[in-house]
Amino acid sequence: YGNRFATGGADGIIYQYDLRAQNCQRMKAHPNSEVCALSWSLDGNTLASSGTDNYVNIIGRKNLRYRHSAPVQSMAWMNSGILITGERGDNGAIHSFHTRSDDPEKVAYSPVTGIALTEQWGLLVSHFDSKGTWDIWSPDLSKKVTEFQGHRNGILNMSANADGSFVATISADESLCIW
Repeated sequence: YGNRFATGGADGIIYQYDLRAQNCQRMKAHPNSEVCALSWSLDGNTLASSGTDNYVNIIGRKNLRYRHSAPVQSMAWMNSGILITGERGDNGAIHSFHTRSDDPEKVAYSPVTGIALTEQWGLLVSHFDSKGTWDIWSPDLSKKVTEFQGHRNGILNMSANADGSFVATISADESLCIW
């Protein structure tokens, strides 16, 4: 984010680099585990990390730690400090956490391989199922708005440009779809 970036690896360590100061901070965020995903908040003040230890760490002004029932492979920040996480497990779930308040966590159940947030469509979620499904969810996770299918196997990950005019999905069937 800006002049900063972060990396994480199989050793569970996160490195935060600041290019202006030419320094690096090292954190053991996921002991005895791998780092699965990193995501900067929209204002760049908070970093979220997930690992194969089934934890999501919030690193910023207020450090938090959330336990999941499976590894989280994808995360996206919404406005007002809301973090959306997606579990990959068979009974995976999409979680919504308010990191700046004590609002209760919201959960919708669906194994997740990718999450993207767009201006036009909102929250996009991909799945590793036999139909290569991805869908659009309401921002509060109360309902799935619509669903798309187009691969012969599960989706491994997805990405979208900020305005939502293009969505890309990549599948275990070795195909890439641009929607």
